Amino acid sequence: MSFITPSTAIEGSVVTSAIWNSDVRDNLSYLYSEGTARIAAGSALAGSITIAGDYLDDIITHFSVGTITSDYIIGTADLNKTYQVDPSGGTVTITVGTVNPTGSKVDFVQMGSGTVLFQNDGTANLNYTPSTQLRTQYSAATLLKTNTTDWLLFGDLA
Repeated sequence: MSFITPSTAIEGSVVTSAIWNSDVRDNLSYLYSEGTARIAAGSALAGSITIAGDYLDDIITHFSVGTITSDYIIGTADLNKTYQVDPSGGTVTITVGTVNPTGSKVDFVQMGSGTVLFQNDGTANLNYTPSTQLRTQYSAATLLKTNTTDWLLFGDLA
């Protein structure tokens, strides 16, 4: 339905008040239905924005920095986090398993002068090159879970 303006309705003809009132009523009904549809679309969009906001909040919350000072097993709480690993002259071993979902990512930075090693827990596969050890102090690496059992370790490895 198109909106009829008074000039369109009156131009070139005489329009009775009954016809004019009917057209105005139809136009108001049309505008009401269009407005209702727009409000519904806006509500749906608002819901999507809320979901997106929650997702972004989740991402921001998980992009946090933690500290590891002893052997550590990666779990679902570690998704998308960055860890400063401080071996303090010793060795810290990071163990990966299959509990995290595909696409999980965890970053590590070696802060101390010791050794940071990565290993699997016997249920997961750890793919890497050339080794599973961070090269030196301030080296960084990422663990990325590529499927239900496989992790990819990449970065500044020894």
